[in-house]
Amino acid sequence: MDWRTLALAGCTLLFWSSAFAVIRAGLRYWGPGELALARFVVASLILALGLGLRRLARGQEPPVPATAPATTAVATGPGAAGTGRRRAHRLAHAAGGERPALPAAPGAGTGWWRDAGRFVLLGATGIFLYHTGLNWGETRVSAATASLLVATAPALTALMSRFWLGERLAPRGWLGLVLSFAGVALISWAAAQPAAAPAEPAAAVTATGGGSVPSLPAWAGPAAVGVAALGTSAFFVLQRPLSGRYDALTLTSFYTWAGTLLLGAAFGPGLARQVAAGDLAPAAWLAAVYLGVFPSALAYWCWSAALARAPAARVASLLNLNPLLAVATAWVMLGERPTWAEWLGGAVAVAGVLLVQGRPRPRAAGARSRGLPVPEG
Repeated sequence: MDWRTLALAGCTLLFWSSAFAVIRAGLRYWGPGELALARFVVASLILALGLGLRRLARGQEPPVPATAPATTAVATGPGAAGTGRRRAHRLAHAAGGERPALPAAPGAGTGWWRDAGRFVLLGATGIFLYHTGLNWGETRVSAATASLLVATAPALTALMSRFWLGERLAPRGWLGLVLSFAGVALISWAAAQPAAAPAEPAAAVTATGGGSVPSLPAWAGPAAVGVAALGTSAFFVLQRPLSGRYDALTLTSFYTWAGTLLLGAAFGPGLARQVAAGDLAPAAWLAAVYLGVFPSALAYWCWSAALARAPAARVASLLNLNPLLAVATAWVMLGERPTWAEWLGGAVAVAGVLLVQGRPRPRAAGARSRGLPVPEG
């Protein structure tokens, strides 16, 4: 990965890791579903503004001479369509010819409606299921514990890719899956202990304007975060085929809008009641705006852009740093520290993820570069 890809992925990790603590703080004022909806209403508006500004900027570009040669870019790698267009643009200019016009970004014109069902699936898994599950889970577990549970998403992604996309999984990958699930079991057991429950459950402090949280058993928190991890894993798998057909901003906007509509259908009345009650503190709006602008609109765009520049497995491997950053953020912002059992479970789970995402041996990599089939592992 080049430095631009690392910068995009680093921006995503920074904002996503901070989201766990900010969600926990926001749940003092919002209901879990209402917080997710408020967050993505803000994100949807930001993305719509970004698309509008981009279209305005393209409309102000100088016209291209009629003699400009046509250039066709060949996309290489997962989601490399945008990079291929720019590379062909630069190569044509370096060859001494007139710089051709950049073709329109995939999906920017007509035809996007053919993938409308896929956008709805992305919105349902990566936006609706993940964020409602995570928010509900954080009413019963700490932000640090939630981040450790979500850290198993790359392993779940590999498992889903095995069955949905036919990607092969090495023997060490299966061992990594077993370790990841064992780590999750240990974290869940530790989080379900009475002493590990958050000192201030969100149900006790959530505003009463429609966002109240029912009493939940201790095991429901880890279970809800586990459902969120499944949702985001399915999102990663479903996003791969679309990353090569749409530029990052267009793709991010479409699935974010789809997810926001689903959230609105489920939690719109509750959000309206909370806002109409007029008792939301400024901190509630600050949390919703921060989550909508940075961990949602900006981070998801950076993530889609990073996937368009490098193989998905390489980019996803950086998610292993997310729980460490999230635990540190929750420690500083909220004073939350995982128990020794949660630390141990997190270490076992991350070790399993590293096994799943282990790079191929040099011999196998060399054979693959020559186009030869090689066994994984």
